Amino acid sequence: MAFKQNNKSLFLKVHLILCFLLLSFLYVQITSKSVPGYEFSIYLTDISPFFWVFFSILIISGLFIIVSSIVGIKENNWWKYGILLIVLSNLLVILIYFLRGYPFPAGGDHLTHVGIVKDILHNNTIPINLIYPTIHILITEIILMLNTSTSTICYFIGPIFYLLFILYTYLLSKYLLPFSAAVLATTASTILYCYYYIQIFPMGSAFITFPLIFYLYFKRLNGNFININICLLICLYSMVFFHPVSSFVLIISMLIMEFGQKIISIDADNSFRISTFNKPSYKISVIPSLILTISLILWIWTNYSVWNQTVSSVFSWFGNELLVEPMIGKAQEGFDKLGFSSLEIFFLFIKKFGHIFIYFALSIFAICIFFYNKISIGKKEKYSYLASYIIFFLMISVIWITDYVKPLTTLSSGRMIWIMTSLLPPLVGLAIYYFLHINKIHSLHIFQNQDIKNKYRSYIVIFIFAICLLIGVFSIHPSPFVVASSSELSEGMIDGPIWLMNNGNLNINVTGAGNPEFRRVSSAIYGNNYRHFPSWEGNVLDHFGYGANNSIGQTLNGERYLILRPDYLLQLYRDLFPTINRYTENDFDKLNSDSSACLIYDNNDTIIFHTSRT
Repeated sequence: MAFKQNNKSLFLKVHLILCFLLLSFLYVQITSKSVPGYEFSIYLTDISPFFWVFFSILIISGLFIIVSSIVGIKENNWWKYGILLIVLSNLLVILIYFLRGYPFPAGGDHLTHVGIVKDILHNNTIPINLIYPTIHILITEIILMLNTSTSTICYFIGPIFYLLFILYTYLLSKYLLPFSAAVLATTASTILYCYYYIQIFPMGSAFITFPLIFYLYFKRLNGNFININICLLICLYSMVFFHPVSSFVLIISMLIMEFGQKIISIDADNSFRISTFNKPSYKISVIPSLILTISLILWIWTNYSVWNQTVSSVFSWFGNELLVEPMIGKAQEGFDKLGFSSLEIFFLFIKKFGHIFIYFALSIFAICIFFYNKISIGKKEKYSYLASYIIFFLMISVIWITDYVKPLTTLSSGRMIWIMTSLLPPLVGLAIYYFLHINKIHSLHIFQNQDIKNKYRSYIVIFIFAICLLIGVFSIHPSPFVVASSSELSEGMIDGPIWLMNNGNLNINVTGAGNPEFRRVSSAIYGNNYRHFPSWEGNVLDHFGYGANNSIGQTLNGERYLILRPDYLLQLYRDLFPTINRYTENDFDKLNSDSSACLIYDNNDTIIFHTSRT
C-alpha cells in the first residue's frame, strides 16, 4: 500500500511540474507578439490555435490533482497545488487584455471609474458626490505606493479581488464544512463568474467580501472574542462605503441569520425542532444589523444633502439601483431582432450562465440532503450556522430566479446574480462532498442500490468542475461565442476621440457608430473634471440614411462630426448580426464619395468626417 501511495505521489509531482512548464509556455506565447489592433474576439487571436487546447488541459489537470488529493492520498496538501494551477491559468484569462497590451479592458463604467481615480490623485480629495469610494481609494493608495500608472493598477484590481474571494471562501467553508468539502468549495470559487474580475465594478467587489463577513459573523456567534468583534465591526462599517446596495443586502442577511439561529435549534441527534423563545440557548442580537443600518442611513443622507434631497430621494435612489427592468423583458426585444429560435436562445443562455445554474442545481442538491438526512458536519452549532446560511441563500434564490421564469417582481436577476455567485461555492463544495461519500447517506433510498465506484465518482466530479470552469473562461470576455464583440479598447479606438477633443470645434456635435463614448474616454484620459469634449448625439441612422436622403449632410441636417470604425462595423453586421445588417460596404462607398462629408482623420481603425448641409 505504501509503495502504491509513493508511486502516486511521484506521478503527481511529475504531472505538476509538466503543467507549470506548460503554463509558463502559454504566458510567453500570449505576450510574445505585439497587438495588431482591435481583435473582434480575444479567443481567436494570432496566437497558436492549440493555445486554448493546452489551457483546457491545465484546468483539467488541476482538477485531477485536487480530486486525487481528496479521495486518494490521505493527509496531504496536493490540493493546494491543484488550486494554484487553476488560479494561475484563470489569471491568464483575466489579464489577457493587459498581456496583449491594450490600454483598457472595456469602455463604459470602467472608464468613468478610472477617471474618478485620476480625480482623487489630482485633487487629493474624494469627489463629494461619490457614494461608493472604497474601491477608488484602494486603487489610489496602490498607485501611490507602487508609483505606477492608473490604467495598469486598474487592470489588477479585479484579479486582486478574485484571489481574495477564493481566500474568503476557504475561510468560511473551512469553518462551516468538513475539510474535504471546504477544499471542494474553494475549488468551486475559482470559477470566472463575472466581468468584475476584469473591470472596476464596486457592487461586485462588495459582494465578493460577503464570505469574509459571514465567516467573522459565525465566529462571533461561537464566542465573544474581542478580535473577531473588532474585525467584524470594521468590515460592516467599511461595507457602507463599498456600495450601499450591498450594505442593504447584508443587513437583510444578518437579520435572517439572527432570527434563523433562534428558530433553528439542534438536538443531540442533529434533528430539527422549533425552539421555544423562552429558552436561553440562543439570544437574538441585532447590534451588527443596527450598526450597519445607522451607518448606511447617515452615509446616504450625508451625500444626498449635497443636492438638497429629502428622505424620499434616498428611497428613490435604491429604487433606481434595484428596481430595474427584468432581464427577460430587456432580452426579448433583442432576440426578436436577431431572429433567434427558442433553441438558440437556450444554448446562448447555457453559454452565458450555464456554469452558474449548474452550481445552483448542485446547491439545491446539497440543501435537500442536508435537511433530509441531517448528516453531521461537525459541531451542532455549525450545523445551525449552515442552516441559517441556507435560509438566506434560498430567499435570495427566489428573488433571483423569478426574473428568469416569470418577472413576478421588478428585481433584476442581472443584479441579484452577483449576490448568488458569492453564496454558491460553499454549497457546491458540500454537494460534491456528499456525492463522493454517497454510500454513507443511508436514508437516501434513491442511491441505495447504485454501485458506483469511487473512481467513477471522481471522474464525474472532474467533468462537472471542468464544464463549469471552461464555460466561465469562454464567457467572461464578450465574443461571438456569446453573440457579442470583444470589449477591449485599442489605441486606435482611443486616439480618434482624443484627436477630435484636441483639434476639433467643441461646439459641433458628434454622431457615429462603433466608438466608445466621448465623455468616457475623456474621463479615463483626463479625469471626470475635464469637460472639454463635444456633445454626443447618439448613433447615426442605419445605412447613414441613404435610403431616405441623397447625402449624409441631409441626414444629419447640419454641421456635424461623424466618427466611425468601418472594419469593426462591417464585421459586426456581416458575421455577428447579419439579420440586422445596419451598415454594408456599399454604404461606406457612398459615404467616401459623398461631397457633404470631408474626411479629416484616419488611423486605420477610426475615421472622422466633417459633414455639412451642402
